[in-house]
Amino acid sequence: MMEDSGHFVLVNGGTKKQRALIEDIAWWFCDKYFSKFKYYNIEFDLTKIEGNVQGWCMDIDKNCSHIEIDKRLKGDDFITCVLHELVHVKQQFKGELKEMDGKSKRWKDEIHIGIMSDSKVSAEKVRALIPENALAKGVFITDYVDLPWEIEAYAMQETLLIEYKNTGTYDA
Repeated sequence: MMEDSGHFVLVNGGTKKQRALIEDIAWWFCDKYFSKFKYYNIEFDLTKIEGNVQGWCMDIDKNCSHIEIDKRLKGDDFITCVLHELVHVKQQFKGELKEMDGKSKRWKDEIHIGIMSDSKVSAEKVRALIPENALAKGVFITDYVDLPWEIEAYAMQETLLIEYKNTGTYDA
C-alpha cells in the first residue's frame, strides 16, 4: 500500500511487477485528476476474472473505490484496462456516476439500466417488453457499449495510454 497524506492506493495479488505498474499508473492518474481531493482510497485486486470481462470498478463510499483487474492481461491491454477502470473512479469521485441499486446507475441526471451485449436479450427487446410509461422519464435501458460512462472510458483509455507512456516512467 502506498499512502500520501489521506490518499491511499492499495494493490493486492498479481506479480510484484504488476503491482508496481498499477501503483505507478494510479498515482500518475490521481495527480492528474484528484490533486485537489483531501482524501481518496483506491483498492485494486489482481485476480483471474472469468467471462467476457477484463476488469470492473465498484463505488464503495465517498472517494473510495474498488477495482478488479484480470491479472492475465499483458502489455498495453493491462495498462488500458487499469486506465479504463480509473476513468470510472474519476466519474464516481466527481459525482458523474453513481451506483443505485445494483441494476441501475445514475449518469449525471439520467438513470441507465445496462444490458450486457453478450446476453440473450438485447436492450431493444427489453425496452419492447416494458409497457409504455412504466419507466420514469430519464430512465434508459442501454446496451453496455452504449452506456455513456463506458463511451467516455473507452474514448479516454487510449489517450491516457499514450500520455502515460510518454511520462517516461513506463518500462515495458
